Amino acid sequence: MGKGLLGALLVLILLTAVSAAADAAGFKKRIDTFLKIADSHRIRTLLVIFDDCWNDDPAIGPQPDPVPGVHNSGWLQSPGTKIVNDRKEWPRLERYVKDLIGTFGRDERVLFRDLHNPAEIELILELTGKK
Repeated sequence: MGKGLLGALLVLILLTAVSAAADAAGFKKRIDTFLKIADSHRIRTLLVIFDDCWNDDPAIGPQPDPVPGVHNSGWLQSPGTKIVNDRKEWPRLERYVKDLIGTFGRDERVLFRDLHNPAEIELILELTGKK
């Protein structure tokens, strides 16, 4: 497989559970549209289902203004600490993962699927008593 139009072979897409919760069908349609465009340029995709970088209170609507000079300062965590720590939310998160994997799990336009982008290694070490 050759390089895409811009010289890229792979693009990483960080998905947001809050968007899926607000409009699951529209969310998957937008992913599919993106995959069609990337594929037309011979660019493969890595879908990241959960991410714990940056803003910890994800919500639909206007987002915080970017912080000049700070990489991805407007990005939202997915699903966010509040939801992760609420066991009543876990079945919804499980449905979200199963829906995405069911829809895109065998999609050849997707090179990899990553369940979690583990940015908070310090917290993991602290919680497991290994820090």
